[in-house]
Amino acid sequence: MAQEAAARPSVTKGAVPGPGCPQAGGLGLDNAVRSGDRGAVRRRSSFYPATAEMLLAGRVARAQNGAITYRQALEAGLTREQIRQFVARGWWYSPCRGSYVIRAAAGAADSEGDLRARAQAAPAGRPGAVIGGITAARLLGLCSHALPPLTADEPVHLLVARRGAIHPARGVRIGFAVLRADEVATACGLPVTAPVRTLADLVLGCADRGEAVSFMDAALRSGCLDGLDVVRAAAAGRPGRSRAEQWWSLADGRSESVLETRTRLVLVSGGLPPEQLQWLVCDKAGVPVARIDLAYPSRRVAVEADGARFHGGVIHGGVPRGGANAGIGALDRVEPVFRDRKRQNALSGLDWTIVRVTWSDVLERPSEVIADVRGALNRRAA
Repeated sequence: MAQEAAARPSVTKGAVPGPGCPQAGGLGLDNAVRSGDRGAVRRRSSFYPATAEMLLAGRVARAQNGAITYRQALEAGLTREQIRQFVARGWWYSPCRGSYVIRAAAGAADSEGDLRARAQAAPAGRPGAVIGGITAARLLGLCSHALPPLTADEPVHLLVARRGAIHPARGVRIGFAVLRADEVATACGLPVTAPVRTLADLVLGCADRGEAVSFMDAALRSGCLDGLDVVRAAAAGRPGRSRAEQWWSLADGRSESVLETRTRLVLVSGGLPPEQLQWLVCDKAGVPVARIDLAYPSRRVAVEADGARFHGGVIHGGVPRGGANAGIGALDRVEPVFRDRKRQNALSGLDWTIVRVTWSDVLERPSEVIADVRGALNRRAA
């Protein structure tokens, strides 16, 4: 929990937007740009043109999450033709009209740095616009493990207070909302919906229980919220409230993955709510040997959710390439598999029954999951 809190960007409610987040692109390049060392810029990045005007534009962009407006670029001394060339060569790109992202300052197209740059550019020309939805959740560090993987074409979600400002825009998804002052915060120097409002928006937009409760679990685990009562109140009277009303009580911030949440919900539906989550099991000497995802300590039955992240590093394609060093790295990647086997043997030695559940089990065969766990519990009760 402490590491997660340290990794989250700082969030200030009601603060004036300003440069607030670390930027991708490399500290060496940043220092070179700041110092005006053109040779260092060329060495660090073969595609970063080291003109005085570009260095100045780079400084402006890095103070704005990697984004720069057309007017700012001209004020930095660049010409219209130079800007067109930068875009044509792929050094810059325009996520929306009148704004640009400098790739060397923002990072890879599917990186968080690029998302911050696109989020910086999106509100341009829309006074009072606030970043919301999944974009706000990413910038806040809210619901991180429940959000879908970030892609380069994911639109930036904006909320505007005037319906007349809602019009189609490339790379931006615009909605209407009149926000109170306490519903707006600042993350990465950008105006975003506050954590309470963001989670309420996400939950009310969910089509099914599993997705909604996964967002709730992840939000609680992130440490951005102390509880869900205030979020539930924020959702009152809004579209989707009736559907979501039955979901709030199912949340549990101890869940560490979406698969754990989904597995727990399947078991709850089958009348088998887990007695404990993240249950620590120790050996006879009191030494911890395992932490169980979903546990029934009274029967010594463990339910383990085996997601793709669980084994951490399956070797793809068979033999690793790149010589001896690559071979060592491959062994490091499969080590979690061996640790898991050792852990399972330790649990079995302590008379625990283990039921493993995968994504396909939960999504395609939930009744079998319920039957397997019920059977294990009944056998231990006999």
